[in-house]
Amino acid sequence: MPLFNIPKRIDKASDKSLAAKSKSTVKAPATVKGGGVLAQINQIKATVEKNLGQFKDDYIVIRNQEDLRMYMQWCLTTDVISIDTETTGLDPLVDKIVGLCIYTPNHPAAYVPINHISYVTGVRVDDQLTEKEVGEELRQLLNHHITVIMFNAKFDMRVIRNQLGVKEIYCDWDCYLAARLMNENEGAGNNGLKQLHKKYVLNGQGDAFSFDSLFKGITADKIPVNSFYLYAAHDAIITYELYLFQKKYLYYDESEPSDARNGMNGVSWVFFNIEMPCISVVCDMEDNGVAFDFAYAQSLSTKYNATLKEREQKFYDLCNMYADDIERYKQANRNHKLDNPINIGSSTQIAILLYDILKIEPPDPKSPRGTGEPILSKIDNPIAKAVLDYREMSKLVTTYIDKLPGCVNPKDGRIHCSFNQYGADTGRFSSSDPNLQNIPSHNKDIRKMFVASPGYVLMSSDYSQQEPKVMTQMCGDPKMIKAYQEGKDLYAEIAALSFNTSYDNCLEFRPDGTTNPEGKARRSQAKSILLGVLYGRGVPSI
Repeated sequence: MPLFNIPKRIDKASDKSLAAKSKSTVKAPATVKGGGVLAQINQIKATVEKNLGQFKDDYIVIRNQEDLRMYMQWCLTTDVISIDTETTGLDPLVDKIVGLCIYTPNHPAAYVPINHISYVTGVRVDDQLTEKEVGEELRQLLNHHITVIMFNAKFDMRVIRNQLGVKEIYCDWDCYLAARLMNENEGAGNNGLKQLHKKYVLNGQGDAFSFDSLFKGITADKIPVNSFYLYAAHDAIITYELYLFQKKYLYYDESEPSDARNGMNGVSWVFFNIEMPCISVVCDMEDNGVAFDFAYAQSLSTKYNATLKEREQKFYDLCNMYADDIERYKQANRNHKLDNPINIGSSTQIAILLYDILKIEPPDPKSPRGTGEPILSKIDNPIAKAVLDYREMSKLVTTYIDKLPGCVNPKDGRIHCSFNQYGADTGRFSSSDPNLQNIPSHNKDIRKMFVASPGYVLMSSDYSQQEPKVMTQMCGDPKMIKAYQEGKDLYAEIAALSFNTSYDNCLEFRPDGTTNPEGKARRSQAKSILLGVLYGRGVPSI
């Protein structure tokens, strides 16, 4: 029995009165912003009705703090809550929270609207809670430390931290991370909440419908609550249902026999002891971001763009040496694809220049018109070298020097990238928006754009041969164990065996500290092979 009387249907009378208010305050009709908006919202309504209409009487909307407080009492009796957030975008620092989706078993899934606006006037609609009110009730609930379930918890936790002010937010079970651990081979397009729910909870039956295409070009806050609540509340309940499925395999209890977790004891241990505790740390990393030196970045942009221009000009100067050959080609091929001057950024035009005009023999018969770096580096011609030099500089300018300043968050002047703690199928981190794990190490200029905050220092550290040492412990290979016991470099030891030479000839540095180029090259090859084998590299690739 419900603890209090929350209406199971939306108060349509209040929505009608809201529409009347909108009409009275706007002189132009709704189509003033483009008939497409109204048509899109009507399509969203129809799609929601078709796919989720059967849940009209099962899901509820909570429109005041008292009702939210009572719902939280329900959660205390069940000791578990599933949480999802709806926002205007994907930046927890800048974009607004639109509403909170919550579910606790044996009770209706609920949607708490916070920042819905009229798609006609842009004015915040009535009968919603404020961020402060929702934050207060959520904070009170979390003080009892009930089990919190989320999907892609990092995002929702950051939204709740930054938009609701609940710094104490935590997650006990992230269904996304659990899914990645249980089956790391799920394709990128198949590891979303709805796809996983359909596959594992519904046994592949029904439609894993998505509103992504419908929502394109319109933010969630413009969608009327009386339609949006079905979509939003549904996410909270299917998150909980996916959790129940995963719990059968990953629930960790030392008192249970080892076979009670379907043979996934190790995966369960990693989930609870590594992945889940890591989420709050990643949230801190992303919220903190890194300070950026705009003045230095601007000076770097001036310097590198000038160098880029010089390299481009060098290419054109070289082309001018073959001006007659280029002109003869154009005369003989009226439908040629060459610009005037030749576009250095066009692979097609570079191929014509090298292979048709200059008559260069392709270094790789399998790619007779190739213009990639591996092929151009084998061509002994100054134009090929000029193209490579230009591309190298162009990548630095476009990917880093001129791009990174645009990634700075306007709210605090820092760069906040996304750290994906299970970004690779091997379980390793990845980084995106921008990728701060891919800043060139050979170019010291670019890294200097990132600076320490006042009163702090930047520190760099690295594990020494972490993966080979773990592998040595796990496989128990006596030669590898002996190498480490004797304080040797395992990469150099393997290189010595591979190249049939001494250990000292495979070290990166000589005893006097100077670099040993030949030894470094041998060691690098051995390192590439060893780490490749560790992460599944096959014999043909090696």
